Amino acid sequence: MGNLPPKIRQLLRDLPRAPLYALFYIVYALSFLSPRSQNIWLFDEWHGMRFADNPRYLFLYIHERQPRIKAIWIAHSRPLIAELRLKGLHAHHAYSLAGLWYTLRARVVIFESTISVFFWLTGGMIMINLWHGIPIKKVVYDSVRTKKDNWVYTATGFRRLYHTFFHPEKVALGDYVLAQSPAWKSFFSSAFRVDLQHVIVENQPRNLALIEPPSFLLESERILVEEMQAIRKTKKILTYLPTFRDGSDNPLQGSGIDFHELDRLLGRCSVHLYIKMHHERNIPMESDQFRNVSFLPIDLGVMQILRETDALITDYSSVYFEFLVADRPIIFFAFDFANYQNKLREMYFDYETITPGPKVRTFGELCREIERFSRGEDEFAAERTRVRTIAIKSEPEKAREKLYGIINGILSGHTHV
Repeated sequence: MGNLPPKIRQLLRDLPRAPLYALFYIVYALSFLSPRSQNIWLFDEWHGMRFADNPRYLFLYIHERQPRIKAIWIAHSRPLIAELRLKGLHAHHAYSLAGLWYTLRARVVIFESTISVFFWLTGGMIMINLWHGIPIKKVVYDSVRTKKDNWVYTATGFRRLYHTFFHPEKVALGDYVLAQSPAWKSFFSSAFRVDLQHVIVENQPRNLALIEPPSFLLESERILVEEMQAIRKTKKILTYLPTFRDGSDNPLQGSGIDFHELDRLLGRCSVHLYIKMHHERNIPMESDQFRNVSFLPIDLGVMQILRETDALITDYSSVYFEFLVADRPIIFFAFDFANYQNKLREMYFDYETITPGPKVRTFGELCREIERFSRGEDEFAAERTRVRTIAIKSEPEKAREKLYGIINGILSGHTHV
């Protein structure tokens, strides 16, 4: 088989599985007959390996304030499930008997990106994709120019039929999708291939982390938050969140950052820098060689980090829109702007007009802005206000309550979003 073309090898691997998948499709058809309860809601996030993002914050709201709803977190990580249960939350493995049972009984699954529940039991279930922000860069089906190797977005005809037969869960991007602002509604309709009426326009539940103290923390989060709070007694905290770059394992490659020089600068400025890579990419180096730079675990959610952050450094990540809720300075380190826009991702907006902060291209310019931040200089407060009115609806603190009402209306057939 080693000398055969890759497509032939894939075909020879897939064909023996075809009878099993034919059986799965029968199971899927039968799952439409399952009596589903509007009071059972499933939640999951990012391949079932994390407890984070928008599903987390809506899940906690329902667990704490809507007792008539049985909110269940579905995961693939047994340590995560054990910790959630220890803290009194309902959590089950996707392939456990309980997980499969609730997948048959729930009326809705609320997720981020792709579902983690067992797809073949989801017939008749409403899928609501809360996504993870409102992007500046094009995403999902709108980004096909840079996703040529991903069949989910580019395959057509028989090739798409073939791949979908074996991986239908990968094209299940949701019956409804959440967009935080009306300005993004048409983009999300196009990107997720849902009707405009199925784009929910409401603030993201995860914004609450920047508004109110946390009601719940995982143990790893508690340790980090206490560390950051201790540091903030004597220093300011910067957090750098470089965005995902297609085809690269290291988003910092080509940035020109001299981490040893940066570490010395941060020490002089009484600033500590936390860097968190995208959770699909590796940490490029160890933190223990620096006094003022720390690399965070890639599987850590970002919202609790941002709550303890005095200023944000990013490039093209949508996270800066959420950070506008806190109204703190943002530095845009777009060291590869031309290459990124021309070869990696096109943008929904003009970059210069939608980014309310200094735009820097080189390591030297980044150092200059860090020094200005350490002195308390901030010339972009008015610009942040302008962009915030575009990106964030009023009353972000009520997002969870409003979204709960919208989903209830969808389940009862009385709400058109």
